[in-house]
Amino acid sequence: MIRFLRFLVIANNSGPLKMMTCPPDTWEVFACNVHPSHWRRGFGSDLMTAMLSRLNREGAKMCTLWVLEGNLRAREFYGSLGFSEDASTRIEAANTRYPLSELRYARAIRAA
Repeated sequence: MIRFLRFLVIANNSGPLKMMTCPPDTWEVFACNVHPSHWRRGFGSDLMTAMLSRLNREGAKMCTLWVLEGNLRAREFYGSLGFSEDASTRIEAANTRYPLSELRYARAIRAA
């Protein structure tokens, strides 16, 4: 069972720029969405870095996230932050027109 303890939204007057949720123990990034007009400006990196720092302070051991298999930009972005594929896959079919293949990425937060 996953309980969501945190929900963070960073927005401007045009709406949310970034959102994520984090459950206890092994925390999961639910979404990190940045409007295309804000890509490559450091918003996503700043948010993820702040979130990882907070997870470290909270004593988290692991952080995971799901990314679309075909989203090479996102996969490279998460890789640059120390995340790597952990061999878990799933097909997301809820609320989508076509099934979407996702890969799970993971990253250790602190040494055991």
